Amino acid sequence: MNERVRKNNKFNFKFVSEETALENLKGGESIGTIIIPKNTSKKASEILGGNPKRIEIITQTNPASSYSVSQMAESANNLIVNSVENNLRSKYLEQIFKSINDSHKGYENISSSLGNLSSFQNQIIAANDNLSASISHNITFPDTGQLLTYNNKITENMILENGKINELKNEIDSNVNKSKAFNFKNINEEVLNNPVKVSKNNLTKIDSYGETLIPYMGCASLFIGAIAFSASYPLRAQILKDNSALRQTIGKLLLYILQGSVSSVILSCLIMFIFKMPIDNIPRFIFISILWSIVAISITSFLALLLDKAGVFLSMILLIFQLSSSEGMFPIALSGKFFQVLNPILPMTYAIDGFRQAIYTNVTIYHFYYIVALLLVCIFVLMILQFLVIKWFKNMKKLPFHI
Repeated sequence: MNERVRKNNKFNFKFVSEETALENLKGGESIGTIIIPKNTSKKASEILGGNPKRIEIITQTNPASSYSVSQMAESANNLIVNSVENNLRSKYLEQIFKSINDSHKGYENISSSLGNLSSFQNQIIAANDNLSASISHNITFPDTGQLLTYNNKITENMILENGKINELKNEIDSNVNKSKAFNFKNINEEVLNNPVKVSKNNLTKIDSYGETLIPYMGCASLFIGAIAFSASYPLRAQILKDNSALRQTIGKLLLYILQGSVSSVILSCLIMFIFKMPIDNIPRFIFISILWSIVAISITSFLALLLDKAGVFLSMILLIFQLSSSEGMFPIALSGKFFQVLNPILPMTYAIDGFRQAIYTNVTIYHFYYIVALLLVCIFVLMILQFLVIKWFKNMKKLPFHI
């Protein structure tokens, strides 16, 4: 079966341990997992036995990562299941036909043995007739030798006939034993017709394609809101010469927290109450929404503060790159090399995983608190950069990069 699977030209199957397969599935390196238990061969050998059991194959996909890709994984799983079923039927039909051919040969041997027995019986009858004829003609003493010859001949033929009878019995016993190896009861027929039982143990349960887009679209919506805020709020006009750069930076951070919280709460209410999306961990969902919204505003406001309208334009370019490389709809392995390089660098990658962890729980390789720590670091670094920009700009008469 391994060779058949490797030779298929539709999917790239890899044979790894169960632990490695789970890590690859969570990390997006694979689209599905097929677990074939160790007792598969034992169950396969007992299908026509007295207690046949179906072979159980466990499949896993991660619909939360990508619903469409999980459907591709289902097709790959079906390919494996069909391969196993066809292989089992082929092997058992081969054994059944071999048994039938062996039985035919046995019947031919039995027929030959019966023919030999008939020949020996004729010889015994002929010898017995000769003996009877000799007796009926008043055997004299000299005829005793001839009588002994007839008697020995009869005895010899009887011994040969007995040997042939034993051979015939052994041949019949052999064929009977071969037929006992196969049971053809209703349960055997049912198991042979449907030998594989597929148990789906998916990491997440998704009812529709739209559910898988919530993390992706939620992150994108908050980033678009951040761009709109940075484009409309007069960030540069708020730089005051009388206030310290640190005080102004803290003030901006508080503004970002307020704006991010309002945007996130509105988005969360829409998702939970309007779209009625089931959330596994609502506090985590709201928290990661607020945190990502603050990160997004920190990014766009920094670019707008530094480069004015050109910064807003760069924010839109950054959004496009993030939408293409954040693994929001498809595993990153299906994207181009350029986007695969960007994937671990851009923050939306981790924000989307954070949303998934809150909505579905335990579906990515990144721990929720690891994602939170990364986003907090992003905010910290961006606010330091804004502090440096404000400190640079506050004593200037004319701000640079003004369009």
